[in-house]
Amino acid sequence: MTFAEAKARDDYKFKLNGVEDFIHDLKTGEFMNWTEYDERDGYFNYGEAILEIGYADIELNIESMCNGDGTGYINQPDPCYFMCVKGFNNGWCDAGYLDDIGDYPVCVNWAASDWVEQLERDMFENFMKAVREFDIKIDEPNWLDVDHEFDVFDRLHGIER
Repeated sequence: MTFAEAKARDDYKFKLNGVEDFIHDLKTGEFMNWTEYDERDGYFNYGEAILEIGYADIELNIESMCNGDGTGYINQPDPCYFMCVKGFNNGWCDAGYLDDIGDYPVCVNWAASDWVEQLERDMFENFMKAVREFDIKIDEPNWLDVDHEFDVFDRLHGIER
C-alpha cells in the first residue's frame, strides 16, 4: 500500500498527541524540565503521535535515554516507535517496541518546518515495514488468545510456542 492509498482509506488516522510539547527538547537534544528524579527513574511519554490504519497502529514514544551502565538515565530524548494491534474483541493490545526487534529508527528533522509531514511519512513507512515483516493484519482482527498474548507479539519477539 502506498502512502497516498493509505491516506485515502476511511480508517486512516494520524494525530499529534503531545509531541508538539517536546519539539524544543527534540531540537536541542535535552529535556527542558529535567530533574534529579528523572535522572534516577527516567522520563517516559507514550503515544505522543499516533498513526492508525484499520486493526493496527504505531505510536511515537519519547523517553529518556539510559546512561549506559543501567543505573539511571541521561537528559537526552530518545524517540522510538511502539506498535499495537486490535483483536476480535476490538480492544487494543501491545505488540511492543519496534526498535527492540529490528531496524525501526525515528528519522525526522525536528528543526525543519515540515517536521509534522516528515513524522507522518516516517511513521507510515515504519508501520508498513512492520506489517509486512510480521504479518500484522490491518483489514481484519489480529489473533489474541485468552491471556492477551498473541501471535503478532510472538513474531515480533522471535518466540515460538
